[in-house]
Amino acid sequence: AARNGIIAVLMAQKGYTGLKDPLFGPQGYFECYCPKPYHPEYMNRDLGKEFYTQGMHKKYPSCYGNHNLIDCGLDIVMEHDFDAGDIQEIVVGVPSRQLNSYGSLPFKKGDSQPAALFYQSYSVANVLLRKGAKLEHYTEAAVQDPSVLALCAKVKHLPTRQKNEAVELIVKMKNGTVYAAAYQYSMMRGYPGRPLSQAEITEKYWNNIKFCGKITRSKTEKALDMIENLETLEKVTDLVRLLVV
Repeated sequence: AARNGIIAVLMAQKGYTGLKDPLFGPQGYFECYCPKPYHPEYMNRDLGKEFYTQGMHKKYPSCYGNHNLIDCGLDIVMEHDFDAGDIQEIVVGVPSRQLNSYGSLPFKKGDSQPAALFYQSYSVANVLLRKGAKLEHYTEAAVQDPSVLALCAKVKHLPTRQKNEAVELIVKMKNGTVYAAAYQYSMMRGYPGRPLSQAEITEKYWNNIKFCGKITRSKTEKALDMIENLETLEKVTDLVRLLVV
């Protein structure tokens, strides 16, 4: 998104034009993203009075569409102790309309690192093997690890068996044991209706700082204090300086 913004500015500088009416045109913002009837007055309601609102925080560093399966995998590995090498087959149950979506594509050796962020087969293989979903699991080296690729090859997609079309994960072991979990919530964790706790958000902050490994503890502690008291911050540049390597 940041790259696209920069490219748009560079193109505008060179004379490229965009939509004549980017808000109300046939391919404009309201037509593409807002249900009818439109309410353009909402765009500047409380402008200058309200500066932030409740947002979404991703629990895991992957496509949001895979978070339900990651949670299913974590439910399984937390309840059952098994070796990922003993897995015979992994079944991802999704609504029939999703069987031909990009998320259902098989992840295989040589596929790109971004594909690992979006393909469900990698998400479930990773969580069953590494018992988590962290930034270090999505590096180029991690996604090309033979052990995770071997598990990816055991993943297949089938229509979910759940009556409400909930996504499910079924793990079949070589000894015949079967483990299963289904995601019965209407939204992912981190959505406003199912928010992460402050402790979970702070934990993610420190996990990201640790993965970066280039900013001192004193700076990151000061930055976290600023973030948690953002309404008292006079200049956002003071925060940015602490987090620039």
